[in-house]
Amino acid sequence: MISLFLIFAGVTLFVNGIWMWMDQSNRTRHLKLTGQDIAVVNIFTAIIGLVLMISIIAYGQNDNYYDYSAAAYIGLFSLTYLWLGINQFTGANGAALGWFALIVPFIGIPAGLTALKHANGVFETWLAIDWFAWSALWFMFFLVLALGRNIQRATAGMTLAQSIGTALLPGILFFSGVVGFSQV
Repeated sequence: MISLFLIFAGVTLFVNGIWMWMDQSNRTRHLKLTGQDIAVVNIFTAIIGLVLMISIIAYGQNDNYYDYSAAAYIGLFSLTYLWLGINQFTGANGAALGWFALIVPFIGIPAGLTALKHANGVFETWLAIDWFAWSALWFMFFLVLALGRNIQRATAGMTLAQSIGTALLPGILFFSGVVGFSQV
């Protein structure tokens, strides 16, 4: 299930990165994307995440020792995408989303440390390290959205790089059978 979400999260990160990049470029004025254009992919990916969260929770409903952390982690992404999509439709400035983004690294960094501790092999180590990259990206969103720092271009570049390196590539490698997880 996680590989399915990685594919959609990667596509969504990529499209959002392009949107942020083009928004900062004077050379691409005729190619500019609107928030409403991007909102669709954000909301669609949020819905996929919500369905996966519900599935994970339902699967462990009768097990007192079930680990619900995957549902919580997918929820961080899903809420981010849903919130961003709604902001894009409504034209909200995203400051509240920025403050939410400040809290996420306090969850993502321990998640990365825990995943790194339990990683079996290169691929699971890669995915554990992704949590540190995602935490840095969410922190950049905090700086841009909540504090108004002028790092949109760097944030766009980081978003584009992470769309491929932390989401699309691992998702594709898993789907194609090149790599596998010890636990999914």
